[in-house]
Amino acid sequence: MKEFDNLKAIWDQQNQLVIPNVSHIIQKAKRAKKAITNKIIIQVIALLLAMITVIVVLCVINFKMATTFIGIAITLITIFAYSAVRIYQVKQLNNINLTQSPQTVLQQLNVYCTFDKTLRTKGMLLYFILLNFGMALYFIEVLKPMSLNFKILSLLVYLTWMLIAYFVIGKKQLKKDEEKMNFLINSIQNLENEYKNE
Repeated sequence: MKEFDNLKAIWDQQNQLVIPNVSHIIQKAKRAKKAITNKIIIQVIALLLAMITVIVVLCVINFKMATTFIGIAITLITIFAYSAVRIYQVKQLNNINLTQSPQTVLQQLNVYCTFDKTLRTKGMLLYFILLNFGMALYFIEVLKPMSLNFKILSLLVYLTWMLIAYFVIGKKQLKKDEEKMNFLINSIQNLENEYKNE
């Protein structure tokens, strides 16, 4: 009888190891979703602070050239539009209820991922181009009174930073975001597999 009890204990232990806790999977998925949402919110706050800074600069400095105002307008509209899209993404994520059937959640996540991929490729490129076009118009007046050497140095520093931000930092961040989203999707897929196996 003692051997049977030992065998039963081993069997129960193997069953516990094979079948993951559904609530644990959902909690991990919720944490991943929350991390993605929080990151977007922090990004939107930073963008709004950048908009406020641009508006303050516009109010404090007495600009004369039309190109400066056009450049600032393009920059503000670009930042505002990108912020609005990111807020829309937060709304999309918040509408995904992870306690629904895994199939429904996966469909909603696929819709989100498709939109996010378009934003991270075509959207980011458009954002980058418009933002830098606006800044180029802004620099016409700001750099006008400076010496040629200072103009060249300023433009080199700006262009270097923008290229690093887009091609190095941006790509790294996109990879991290993709990993978080893949973790979330994999968690839900594991949950769906559990439902199918039951």
